[in-house]
Amino acid sequence: MGQTEVDGDPAGVIRLPVIITLIRPNPPGQTSAAQVLSQVAAHELGHALGLPHVDNPASIMCRDPGGVNFDDPAVRARYLAARRQPDLRRVIPHLVDHYRRFWPD
Repeated sequence: MGQTEVDGDPAGVIRLPVIITLIRPNPPGQTSAAQVLSQVAAHELGHALGLPHVDNPASIMCRDPGGVNFDDPAVRARYLAARRQPDLRRVIPHLVDHYRRFWPD
């Protein structure tokens, strides 16, 4: 439902332009198309800032179904809760770790 085109120099500093493409979703569940679109936009913006996919089901950057055990009810509940009410503050540690390579303390 979304794709981010981003390039960086050899040190990993992002080069412009960054292109984010979003496709209008057709969600199969109870979540509205507008909610899914905002989640996808937030996820793709994370990529535009340099964040990779993670296997933490509570993170907006979680997307790898093979890395998350959706058969575990607790994991599935965390994933669904994070999709219904994404807490974008959870990506702050990821951003800090990512950008610390460029701007050390």
